[in-house]
Amino acid sequence: MRELVIPRRTLVWTLALLAALLFLGVGLAVSPRVEGHPVLLSPRNRALFGYLARVERWHGQLLKEADVIGNAFAPHERDRGEKGLPLFATPVPRAESLYERVSRVRDALDRLDTLRREVEVATPPRGFETMHGLVVEAVQRHIAWGEAVADYLAAPTEGLAARARAAGEQAHDARRALGEMLARQRLMRGAAPARQQPQRQYIPAVQVRVG
Repeated sequence: MRELVIPRRTLVWTLALLAALLFLGVGLAVSPRVEGHPVLLSPRNRALFGYLARVERWHGQLLKEADVIGNAFAPHERDRGEKGLPLFATPVPRAESLYERVSRVRDALDRLDTLRREVEVATPPRGFETMHGLVVEAVQRHIAWGEAVADYLAAPTEGLAARARAAGEQAHDARRALGEMLARQRLMRGAAPARQQPQRQYIPAVQVRVG
């Protein structure tokens, strides 16, 4: 058996280098990803992921308000004998009075207006201006939809119903576009390169003594 003498200073630096490489490898493995590349959580990247978390929350709120507005308009669609409800509505558990439907839409519009102000003052990170534009458009489309449904409930005519229906489709399309971009971001942040299994190599027995 051969004896290998390693100076203490060399051993310390070698261990420090190996520890640094280990921490870097773990950091890259668990780090979020943008456009398929891992990013470290620097101040800029923390701001980036904080913004994406806000967009996720905004998108979730749009889904909830769309459900409220769609349910307020859904009885009209049933009265017209449509097959099923619009894609942006879910069945309500019980029949609501006209006053309840109007009140729910007004409350949704108040929340959407608060959301609009929050989005307007938010500053997207560099490179995310397109996503922010989709957020702004989606919020505006949902406000227009809520106002159209409120107008219809106040004076139910076929013309106002058609306007509300068209506004609902536009809101649905804008929200879907935002959701698709968010889904792509999730995919890019979560994509990890395939890991190859290390090949086994024969290493002769070496006795290490620190000198």
